[in-house]
Amino acid sequence: MKLRQSPSYRADHQSTILLGLNPILELVKAGHIDIRVLFASGAVAESGVLDSIPAERYIHVSDAVMKKAAGIKTESKGGRDGGLVAAEVSLPSHETKMNLLHKKCTKMSSSSSSGWGLRLLVLDGVQDPGNVGTLLRTAVALGWDGAYLLPGCCDPMNDKALRASRGAPFKMPVVGGPLDELLHLIGPTHGVLLAADLPRDSDDENDSVHHGPRANSGETPDGDGDGDDDDDVQLQLQHQEEEEDDDVQKRLEALRSRNVCLVMGSEGTGPSMEVLQVAKSVAVAMPGEMESLNVSAAGAILMLLLGKTGSKRGTGSLVLDIDLGRST
Repeated sequence: MKLRQSPSYRADHQSTILLGLNPILELVKAGHIDIRVLFASGAVAESGVLDSIPAERYIHVSDAVMKKAAGIKTESKGGRDGGLVAAEVSLPSHETKMNLLHKKCTKMSSSSSSGWGLRLLVLDGVQDPGNVGTLLRTAVALGWDGAYLLPGCCDPMNDKALRASRGAPFKMPVVGGPLDELLHLIGPTHGVLLAADLPRDSDDENDSVHHGPRANSGETPDGDGDGDDDDDVQLQLQHQEEEEDDDVQKRLEALRSRNVCLVMGSEGTGPSMEVLQVAKSVAVAMPGEMESLNVSAAGAILMLLLGKTGSKRGTGSLVLDIDLGRST
């Protein structure tokens, strides 16, 4: 239970608990995890499905013990064969993950100007485990290269965050550290820090793009928040003319070869002043009658727009590869 509940215990033992047969199978098949102990209950423990999961030890426990250890408070039918599966998995060291990010950053910075720079999601004090997990899952799905967690964030290896992320921290490097280490990583000339926030006062209106988010939530870093309406990101309109699509596209193309860090700030207060002092503002335009978006929803839109899948056509809001019987 300590592995599930205590960030310091996880750090000391360099392991965490991953729950669910399908996420475990998915990560095993992709070679992303090393399992120290595989726990199983019910009929699934006797089925042949576990034979394809390599582990140092296998332990068969009762459903009651499994539910208590996994923190499951509601009735569950378990896996596809009945019962539950959990795994104690090894965590890569901070140094290993930082080295991987450094290699990615160096490789992309040394490539031709037509290549893509690093795409790094940065979380600044995001405390709700559901939001942290959803943002990390989206980053993996949209092809971002990694994530960097500034102080005050929920531990991504928190059991609720891991469930929401579907094991995303095992699919890309997710590291934590101070802002100066992040700035050193992305480089002084190739890196650009974009903070999702309300526009700041500036003599240059081009320092911000449309509207910026703030959020409301009082959750603690390892809290029990569920990512509902209290975690909203406030998106308020700037009073300025809308940019033409081609102007937005030019800005996106200019960022193509740069190392881009998208900072999603705290649900309660937005990005820290430390971040705002060195970042430019970026946000989501909201023409509809809604004053807020959840931080994970805003992050998904911005990652699509700024990422490798979104900067190729128009503003990258949506790409539909559907044959409509005519050329596009």
